[in-house]
Amino acid sequence: MAHSRLVNIWQAIQQVYMPCVAGLRSATAAPAGHGEEMNDSMLPESISACDVSLHLPDSLPSNLRSQLPSKLIAKYRKLRLAQAEDAMASMKKHLRKGATLFKHKKDHIAGTGVAANTRMQNAISRQDAKTRLDAAKYSSARKALLVLCPSGKWKKRLRVLRDADIRPPTSDGGPGEGRRKLTWIWRMIPASDDELQPLDGADEEDDNVEDGDDSDGENHGEGGSLTAEELEDLRVEWARSLARAERWEEELRLLKTEMVRSLRFLDFKSKEWIALISKRASLLPDIRAGLSGYAHKQACMFRRIARKFAAQWIQLFRVNERKLPHTWPLAYRTVVLASTQVKRRPERQNAYKRLREDAASNGEDSENEMEVDV
Repeated sequence: MAHSRLVNIWQAIQQVYMPCVAGLRSATAAPAGHGEEMNDSMLPESISACDVSLHLPDSLPSNLRSQLPSKLIAKYRKLRLAQAEDAMASMKKHLRKGATLFKHKKDHIAGTGVAANTRMQNAISRQDAKTRLDAAKYSSARKALLVLCPSGKWKKRLRVLRDADIRPPTSDGGPGEGRRKLTWIWRMIPASDDELQPLDGADEEDDNVEDGDDSDGENHGEGGSLTAEELEDLRVEWARSLARAERWEEELRLLKTEMVRSLRFLDFKSKEWIALISKRASLLPDIRAGLSGYAHKQACMFRRIARKFAAQWIQLFRVNERKLPHTWPLAYRTVVLASTQVKRRPERQNAYKRLREDAASNGEDSENEMEVDV
């Protein structure tokens, strides 16, 4: 009933300031089977107030819109522009609230119980619903401005809002965090007093103003039209991004250092096993020969591991066009990655074939065949 009463009040006001819509309203709202005009003070019970067309200036045909007073059109443009600005500000506020609630849930609520998680998830869902409602209001206001002021300067600021643009200014936690970029809604330039004035060379403007492309750099304001609260959020996020980038640089330096130390350690262990041979000179020759063979085997194993690691890491440096650290051991600077393909000996293959042929000629079951290492 409240909505119906508001619609009736609006239609009465329209009758005074927009008389040209009376015929349009009677044609669309007349009861089926009745040609008479419907009473403006009443809505038929079969029609919901939410389904009644309000016949706003931007929804009128061009021939009817031209009959409206110019002052009314100018005020309606300003109203729609303010609506778009307010919807954008409200949407960003709800995005920040939702991000804060999500972080609070992750840090303090997760794992505390089903009831607490459900309450927090419901609160986050309410913020998401408000965000979607603000986005719909913004898109509706922008659509009206495109009809009433298609070549205004507002198009440089109020761009097409896509689902990918509706993100908070905080971390999304995904891969590639070092290259994450804020969407254009957080980098809007301040509003000017001539937003509804035509653009210079509007007929020749490129399409990136319309589709929201940031390549022209027009939306890169120094602080933009952000409030103090938004600026504080961006400062915190910038500090986190800087710390994250510095941490990745430190991890890269530590990784190179660990590579060098691993190669040096493996080379040291190889030489250590060789040095142990001379410390057992007092043993019997046969025992000393066995110990020497085992020591050489261990030394060869460590050298082989070092060469394998060095070959893989050198290939990684080449792919990423990076130089080897100056502390890289000289013995492992030109190592080539050896093939790991298994090479079977021909004599073993031939022996396996002969055994198969003999088993087939004797009629033995395949389950009783001799297992041969090939």
